[in-house]
Amino acid sequence: VFPDATWETAIPDSVSVDSAKLQEFQENVGGSGAVVRDGYMIYTWGTQNTHPSTGWSSVVKSMASTMMFFAINEGRIPGPYEPVRPYLQQQFPGKDLIAKDAPMTFFHLANYTSGYALPEAPGQAWAHNDYANKLYLFLVYGQLLGVNPKNAAEIAAAMTTESRWGPLQFQDGGIVTVRAGTPRWTASVRDTARVAWFWLNKGRWKDQQLLPQSLFDTYAHAQSGGIARSASHKAHDYLPIGTMGPKDPNGIPVDTSFGFGWKFNLLPNGTLQFPHAPADLFYCQGERDRFIVVVPSLNLIGLWRDGRDIFPAERPAVITQLSNVISTPTPTPTPTATATPTATATPRPTSTPALSGLTYNGAAPFVNGTTLISGRSYTITAQANATTQS
Repeated sequence: VFPDATWETAIPDSVSVDSAKLQEFQENVGGSGAVVRDGYMIYTWGTQNTHPSTGWSSVVKSMASTMMFFAINEGRIPGPYEPVRPYLQQQFPGKDLIAKDAPMTFFHLANYTSGYALPEAPGQAWAHNDYANKLYLFLVYGQLLGVNPKNAAEIAAAMTTESRWGPLQFQDGGIVTVRAGTPRWTASVRDTARVAWFWLNKGRWKDQQLLPQSLFDTYAHAQSGGIARSASHKAHDYLPIGTMGPKDPNGIPVDTSFGFGWKFNLLPNGTLQFPHAPADLFYCQGERDRFIVVVPSLNLIGLWRDGRDIFPAERPAVITQLSNVISTPTPTPTPTATATPTATATPRPTSTPALSGLTYNGAAPFVNGTTLISGRSYTITAQANATTQS
């Protein structure tokens, strides 16, 4: 089920979701949010149609990666490993990457390993680097979509063409704004839920495969395993482009769950970030109070914003709480079949040969080859029973 101009609603119990657990979750996270299962909007709280002035924060990177997937599908770039240098030179005339950054690709920018403004070369270190993140947004919107990355109306129009997100029918508008010279995702809760549902369905919307499923199968997983954290906390923003967030270009430890703007429960080493949640769960996060959670195996999404801060130590419990809202009905006892008594077999005597000990005329062995005389009578004795001897 997919929404049309508005979401179709259903009560939680009708799709096997526990209403009491949803209430407990809402009280835990606060703010405004929504839960969708099987394509039905089953639970909402707070405001659904307003646009946050500060946006969804880092969630904008997840949106940019989706637009990069559209650019790949449209043949604008062959894939995420495309070097960014020629696009950067077009976006910023007269500017260029320094020598150590020349190998930088869209993949590096999308996965926090570009090394921009840091001492390491692309692919050598991980850093939550909002100088590089701003560069990523400018190249995706400015070069791959061909619009002014500082013009919200142009960006929104490019994102919602009929071959991209137009079929999602965002009902509240205002999906993008520009703040401090940087694009921000500012869609309402219920419109952002459409993007989450699009990701759960791997690029399908109703009867249209807007993005090939293969893009999701190939790239929608953790990309940050086995890489060290950058050694520097000082930015060398040589373009310069400025930061869309903190001035420290290396503010948090390596997040091995990260990939293309999302965070995945299944880590590169095969373990789970949240052991008591489904392995296919993934989510994106802005600051500490804006989350979009997708659980494909449960056909469930949940999202919220502007509630209380969810600190890293309690994040597993909160996200697991959402994934556990599914009702667990008490199984109807299945009668145990009463075994039909098996009759005890009456022991049978051990068989003896039907005939043995053949003799004739009292004692002469009657064996193969015995010669009998025609016209004479013979008495043949056979031992058929050890007791009777006859």
